[in-house]
Amino acid sequence: MKKILSILALAAILLAGASCKKAPKKEKAPAVIGEWQLEAINVRSVQYAGQEVDIYLSFAKDGSFELYQMVGQGRFRKYTGSWTLSGGTLSGTYASGKAWGSSYLVSASGETLTLTATVGGNENVYAKTVIPEEIKTTAHEE
Repeated sequence: MKKILSILALAAILLAGASCKKAPKKEKAPAVIGEWQLEAINVRSVQYAGQEVDIYLSFAKDGSFELYQMVGQGRFRKYTGSWTLSGGTLSGTYASGKAWGSSYLVSASGETLTLTATVGGNENVYAKTVIPEEIKTTAHEE
């Protein structure tokens, strides 16, 4: 009888331990997800010849991106494609199949996203924003 009680007690302990397993952690959404506007470019390798640059970026959870870029007094151009974030490095491919010119080291803090190019070291600082609907609807798609 003692043997049966010992076996039942051991089984109860094993069952109790199995039910106490932690639920798997929910994966945290990457910090790049959202809409961003370029605030500053800290250029280390390229000169922009004094032309004003305005950029809006949108990174979606499904791994797609939209980039709206205006250089000088032109109009916004829209680029789309896909992105991945691995080990703090952001990389992507345009819808045409061409890879970005560089991947980027990502640093995010609150409402600020800093992307530092692994090629050339240029640092682009973005602020969380909402991309104006007018830019989305009037941009020339590339």
